[in-house]
Amino acid sequence: FPVTISVVDMHSSDVVKNNLTNYYYIWDPRQGVRGAYVAYNMSLATGGSNNISSGMTRFVQPGQAFFIQTAATGAASIAFPESAKGTAASQTLTSQAMRTTATPTSLAVMLYYADSLKANANAADGLRVILADGASNDIDKYDARKLENTDENIAINRNGTRLAIEMMPLFDTTTIIPLHINNYRQTQYTLRFKWDNPINNNTVALLKDKYTGKQTTIGNNTDITFDVNPAVAASIAADRFSIAFQKQTVTSVSNISINGTNVQIKNGRASCRE
Repeated sequence: FPVTISVVDMHSSDVVKNNLTNYYYIWDPRQGVRGAYVAYNMSLATGGSNNISSGMTRFVQPGQAFFIQTAATGAASIAFPESAKGTAASQTLTSQAMRTTATPTSLAVMLYYADSLKANANAADGLRVILADGASNDIDKYDARKLENTDENIAINRNGTRLAIEMMPLFDTTTIIPLHINNYRQTQYTLRFKWDNPINNNTVALLKDKYTGKQTTIGNNTDITFDVNPAVAASIAADRFSIAFQKQTVTSVSNISINGTNVQIKNGRASCRE
């Protein structure tokens, strides 16, 4: 893994990457209890990490070690010319295809200890789904593989490969996002869901709990608390949760009769007639 001696803008088109994915990783000691790995997307102007409670940005800090991942088997390299320095960037507390300046639609999922969330502490771990036209459901260089933490992990399980960030096509009613959560250290957790630049295609996201059978609608800034029992295998199963999508049901009403009164609804206005 490389180490920088100056702030480097990893989003800069001047950074020369050969046979590398669009992600870099750091170990953020501020996450959870003993720290966690955080992945960051270098290909989007707005960037985005899998753990949005981390201070990680597109700028690698001076003296900071980071990890990068090869896109395919074979030689790989990365080079930082002077023009890639982020001289105007502030230091943070973390001690090119499909490049776009548009803000993508994305869903961040954060795993918190329930008591930590109440205390406004950082998340134990997180993941992010980026939805983009032209993206593939296949695992490719636009997806960030998961680096396993010592403690809790939350990831997307795509055909047996765990991902910290997945770039995938816009969702529809056939879309399933299988989650993987393991290394539980407590008995109560909260999943926090946050949408960025959400789209409205009359489809709602649902968190499906295979253990309890519950399905909970995921809105923006939705918190869902759940319990685990180490003595019950299904409770701590890594594949307990998944995200699915379904069409919203809209009921059309033209006439309502209340106590013999006929209420006409037209163009959003109601009129009553005996």
